[in-house]
Amino acid sequence: MQVRIDMLGTAVTELHQMEARLGNMLPAWTEAGEILVASVAKNFAAGGRPRWPKRAEEREGELGHVSGALQASTESFPDQQGVTVASRLPYSATFQYGRQSGRGAPIPARPFIVCQREDEKAIAETIANYITGASARSIRRGLIATYGVGE
Repeated sequence: MQVRIDMLGTAVTELHQMEARLGNMLPAWTEAGEILVASVAKNFAAGGRPRWPKRAEEREGELGHVSGALQASTESFPDQQGVTVASRLPYSATFQYGRQSGRGAPIPARPFIVCQREDEKAIAETIANYITGASARSIRRGLIATYGVGE
């Protein structure tokens, strides 16, 4: 007895669908931006990841983000090639990179837009899932429907 399973037609269809998704990466990069903006919120909630240094004039428990404006202003700007996460507030660069104050005192960097390792994994998974779509699932469904394989 022989059983032949020929899924070439399904595989070709799936490859064409993957090609189409590669031509429009905006949905995947939009989701990646949402992951990063959520990570910024976690950074603020944790007081930095890694923890932010305090400035000399700050009291215990104060991290310079009492109003929440900087966190709330953080947005993602996806396009076909990737995603940019940024804040348009004028002091966001000082918070991210630090600088010297007008009096010469250092203002330490407190990087709030940081791609954590967990974000990298989630983004990689998001991109892979978007590109492959339901390929593996639909091939398996096709096998089950056609041949009863994998039930």
